[in-house]
Amino acid sequence: MGICITFLVDLEISHALNKFHVYKSIKVDIMKRMEPLVIFKALSNETRSQIMMWLKTPEEFFDEKPYLQQGLSFRIGICVGDIQAKAGLAQSVISSYLLTMQKAGLLESERIGKWTYYRRNEKTIQEFSEYIKQKL
Repeated sequence: MGICITFLVDLEISHALNKFHVYKSIKVDIMKRMEPLVIFKALSNETRSQIMMWLKTPEEFFDEKPYLQQGLSFRIGICVGDIQAKAGLAQSVISSYLLTMQKAGLLESERIGKWTYYRRNEKTIQEFSEYIKQKL
């Protein structure tokens, strides 16, 4: 499918009068090429398609206030726990769905502390859109 590289980044964050370090793991999947059939399969599940829609405009579906209180924003993605709560399915099911979409190249993830955040991979989505326009 592709190559996965994980980076460990040390971020110094200032909050009020305190400074603290957040160690953040950034996982990057380097796709050798976009695989349309894998993407079609990933999107064929209604909940996975909904998750893609939620992540397109997270401000419409999730509360950003807890993210901002931690010095984060939706730019890093949406926490798995928030996606799970919105979907109303078991955490293991949502984790499996997110992994399927990540393996298809549709999602990117970042781990901050013990939390994992997912966001759309707009580059792959654009490539898939072009594929559909040209091939179908």
